[in-house]
Amino acid sequence: MLRIPTFFVIGFIIFGYSCKQEEKLNNCANVNCVPPSILLRLKFEDNKTGNDLLFGLNKKYVLNDVTIYSSRLKKDLEFKVDSSDSRSNSIIFISNSSDEFAISLAGKKVDVLKVETKFLKEDCCGTLQLSSLVSNNFNSSLANANQNLIVIKI
Repeated sequence: MLRIPTFFVIGFIIFGYSCKQEEKLNNCANVNCVPPSILLRLKFEDNKTGNDLLFGLNKKYVLNDVTIYSSRLKKDLEFKVDSSDSRSNSIIFISNSSDEFAISLAGKKVDVLKVETKFLKEDCCGTLQLSSLVSNNFNSSLANANQNLIVIKI
C-alpha cells in the first residue's frame, strides 16, 4: 500500500485552491464593470381616490412639477418616464448608493425617502440591492418590492 505523507496532500489541496482563486481574479481583471445601481420607481396617487396624479385622466400635475433632490449628491436628479407597464406609467430614477431623496410636486415637498442599499458580490462586478426604504409620508408605501415601486399618496 502506497502512503502519501499528509503534508503533500494538504499542500496539493492548498495549491489547487489557490490556482482556482487566482484564475477567478484573472478573469475579473479583464472585465469592465459599470458602477452598480438600482432603479427606483415613483407613482403619485390621490390619497382619497387612488387616482394617478401625474399620468391619470384627472391628473393634477405634469412632469415639470416633479423634483427629486439627492441629499448625498446635493443636487436635483434626472428622471424618466417608465411606460413599460401598459396599465400605468411611473417615474424612474437611479440610485448608486444609500441616500435620502426629497420628493416635491409643484414646489411642495410631499415625501422624503431614506433608501438603504447593500452591495452583493455575486460576480466580478457585483450588484446593488435595496435593503431598506423609509418614507416620512405615512400614506406612502413600497407597492412592488420586485420593481422598487414606491407609491406616494397625497
